[in-house]
Amino acid sequence: MLTKLRDPQKAENLVELCEILNEWAEAIADPHSGVDDYNSDLTSLPTFGGREVNDTTEVWSWDADNLLINGAQITVYVSGWETQPRCPTCHEAVFHCEHDND
Repeated sequence: MLTKLRDPQKAENLVELCEILNEWAEAIADPHSGVDDYNSDLTSLPTFGGREVNDTTEVWSWDADNLLINGAQITVYVSGWETQPRCPTCHEAVFHCEHDND
């Protein structure tokens, strides 16, 4: 049975985009869903304002305050899509900058 999922390109904000991508990831992992891949070009996900990110390595989308990452690609402790705050100094991903963000 094919699972009906929302289109990531139609997300209205970063949190919704994150939720949609996690729904897709769960469906892809379920062999009974009939879903075997994302229905969208992940390299062209929408962004939602804020300063453009200079280093987009492992950053898939953003808004003024947060970045969307695929946690499974960054850390073994977090799986799935998640939002992380931008560095308050340079507005890049904290894993790409040299600032002390503790």
